[in-house]
Amino acid sequence: MIRATLALIRYLADMRFKLSRWLNTDQSAKSEPSTTDIRILFSPSMEPYDSQMSDVPDIELEEAAELVDTTLFRAYMLCRPQLVGPLVRRPNRCIPSVVQEMLEQAHVTLLSLVLC
Repeated sequence: MIRATLALIRYLADMRFKLSRWLNTDQSAKSEPSTTDIRILFSPSMEPYDSQMSDVPDIELEEAAELVDTTLFRAYMLCRPQLVGPLVRRPNRCIPSVVQEMLEQAHVTLLSLVLC
């Protein structure tokens, strides 16, 4: 399970980088991505005229970024907790309730280990 999670981390970090090309936190003027750009972003083959393109659903970039960041946070908590700090210190789109719940669970686990 750890190997699969580490592979997922590599994939999510790459997706986060690709999404950051279109999403920026300072809201400076950038061109809006087209539907084709979004489909290419999430296409396994990355070929714009691939036959699989019709099967790729349209995904809102904000929702995709939220899902990527939150899943990356969960993966870090599972097998690379030392990377959580750099993720949350930078601008991110993690779902706050998920982050709070997981950090509280980790805190309770640490307290139970210390007190036992």
